[in-house]
Amino acid sequence: MLLTRRILVATLFASLAVGCTPADGGSGTGGAPGTGGSGTGGAAPGSGGAMSSGGAQGASGGSNGSGGASKTGGAPGTGGNAPGSGGAVTGGGNGTGGKPATGGMGGGGGRAATGGAGGGSNFSFFLISLGAVRTLSGSQDGFGGDLTYGETGAGAGLRGADKICAAAAERAQPGSGAKPWRAFLSTKAGGANGGPVHAKDRVGTGPWYDAMGRLVASNLTQLLMPRPGDAAAAIKDNLPNEYGIPNGMDGCTGSTTCVDNHQVITGTNEMGMLYTDLGTSPKFATKDATCGDWTNKSAETTYWPWCGHSWSRQGAGTAFNNWMSSYNDAGCVPCARVMEAGGVIADTHCIGSAGGYGGYYCLVTNQP
Repeated sequence: MLLTRRILVATLFASLAVGCTPADGGSGTGGAPGTGGSGTGGAAPGSGGAMSSGGAQGASGGSNGSGGASKTGGAPGTGGNAPGSGGAVTGGGNGTGGKPATGGMGGGGGRAATGGAGGGSNFSFFLISLGAVRTLSGSQDGFGGDLTYGETGAGAGLRGADKICAAAAERAQPGSGAKPWRAFLSTKAGGANGGPVHAKDRVGTGPWYDAMGRLVASNLTQLLMPRPGDAAAAIKDNLPNEYGIPNGMDGCTGSTTCVDNHQVITGTNEMGMLYTDLGTSPKFATKDATCGDWTNKSAETTYWPWCGHSWSRQGAGTAFNNWMSSYNDAGCVPCARVMEAGGVIADTHCIGSAGGYGGYYCLVTNQP
């Protein structure tokens, strides 16, 4: 009998010892750090779990600790951080919770479009550059007085000149060639009732801006002043090309080596109309100021195209400072003579004979 009781007591102690093994009560799985602690969604670290209720009842205590493992949002795990009464808990350190969810950086939304080289949508005035003239004509000497550019028939000179404007604008600012560009040129024929076409009637009412967005003239009245009346100071006395470069500075390598390119063909007087004063002097009585309405590049001595000055080689305020009407060239033959030559070289019959290359002004019209 005594032996039987001892066996029963030994069996009881053995069963109690089994309940305290680490696999169940001593350090139940709840004691391990809650895996939810590493979740990315939590705002604050998990506390590692509330006190494990395991240990006191052995095996059942360990199972309660599993709550910490189920947390995916980074909230505190409930795994135990204190020993259960059935044994020491070794896994129950504080859960790491989780770092706050970043949710991604806010998108910057992109920079606002700047509208191209500077002028963008309001680009509407330029003097065609020597580089454009050479490229589009396919010649180092340029177009001369023939601006037909593939056009034929009545008005071909003006239509071709307008196409050249659009092509030069497109080279400088892609997309801008689609604008309604008009060459600031007058002709003897092609107007109402077979009369002249006046440059001022081709370009609309303004305003006009250069490639950098600077004001050239706010309206037609301002445009037709000797220098555009309300033009930005930086370009008023040195009108810019399609890149916004004041044309007198294009190709400039120093204050003493700038090119002489001030002559700009217009066929136009100081009021923006066809120039006819050539007939007031015997010297000019038979001269044509428009190179045959911009269709002729021959060496005929009857052609003396009338020009304005994009900048004045004699200084502001002089008689030769009008941007649309200042002086003549000696002919319509193509040439680019951009060195200082002291005036017209009459025997060359060349459109650049007085310091130029046959360049002209291009403006966007706001009228049909």
